[in-house]
Amino acid sequence: DGFQLGSVLMATTQSHAIKKQKLVVLDDAVAEDDRMTAACISAGTKFGSIEQLVTLRQEEDILASQPDTAESKVETWVVDPPTREEPHHDANPENATDEVAQTEDKDVPPALLWSSHPEDDMVTYTKDSESKYKFGTIYTPTPKDMELQRELATMEHVEAPEGLKFIPNYISESEEQSLLQLARGWTWDQEVSTRQTAQFGFHYEYKTQNIREGRPWPGEIDRLKTKLVEDKIFQKTPDEMIATKLTPPQGFGAHIDHTKHFGPTIVNLGMYSDINVILIDWENRRYHVLRSERRSLIVLEGDARYKYAHAIMGGLEDEWKHHIYARGLRISLTLRNMILQRDAEESQ
Repeated sequence: DGFQLGSVLMATTQSHAIKKQKLVVLDDAVAEDDRMTAACISAGTKFGSIEQLVTLRQEEDILASQPDTAESKVETWVVDPPTREEPHHDANPENATDEVAQTEDKDVPPALLWSSHPEDDMVTYTKDSESKYKFGTIYTPTPKDMELQRELATMEHVEAPEGLKFIPNYISESEEQSLLQLARGWTWDQEVSTRQTAQFGFHYEYKTQNIREGRPWPGEIDRLKTKLVEDKIFQKTPDEMIATKLTPPQGFGAHIDHTKHFGPTIVNLGMYSDINVILIDWENRRYHVLRSERRSLIVLEGDARYKYAHAIMGGLEDEWKHHIYARGLRISLTLRNMILQRDAEESQ
């Protein structure tokens, strides 16, 4: 039936049942009537503490070195963090660039195939017996994510910055399913170590920051492009799209989309699962968190576009309104307009 640690209510999912088993440990040295209370207090102390999570991970490593048991042969895994770090956003938005590609990281787990029921992908992940991700391992935040957490603790949480728009249920369930079906047929690129992408119209080279011709636009996207113009979200039809596939615990570092290549409007359509998105002002003084719900649209213009970097912190779960939600596979479409050389000349 779930359980509660302080003000955090753990939802009744398989992943959190596993958390309960790991965190709530009965101590035989405590009087029988008080064991559960003491265990819950101990679990509440450990929950959310990075140091304690690291300690638990070390304990799991010790247990993993013991002879195999029936439980240890279960091929359920919770992935390790990506080993590569991503650059933080540039302090000057005029010089800000998108993230720089890293060489392929073979430790990043392969993308999961997704079904028509995303809740199935939000609980348990399985790999073959040769996998390095064994039963009982615990995700350890990357140094970059831990640094970001420390920075956020020193910042002021603010309401939505100017230019940020959130439109829930921008597409219908049937439209989402059609787009997901389309995405299943794409070949995904691994240009950065933390996620897979596919670029259409134009292709932004992460390493060189150059622009080249991208994949042809899928005709199935035309309806979405037309809708964005009709709803006056774009003044002209977007000509560049990057599709992104995030598999837990993947995220991406704080960055501002390249201001010399991309226009004043950035649109992101999230699909298949929900996830927290963090906006951080380029002076590192203020931040804002919003929940990117599936089928919802995030629009970045004005300050939100040019003065705030956006990021998704790596992890297996998100806290939102005092609840913990397990992450699932996320497919998103980011649409933009390129600033071409002829446009720059006309503006001058």
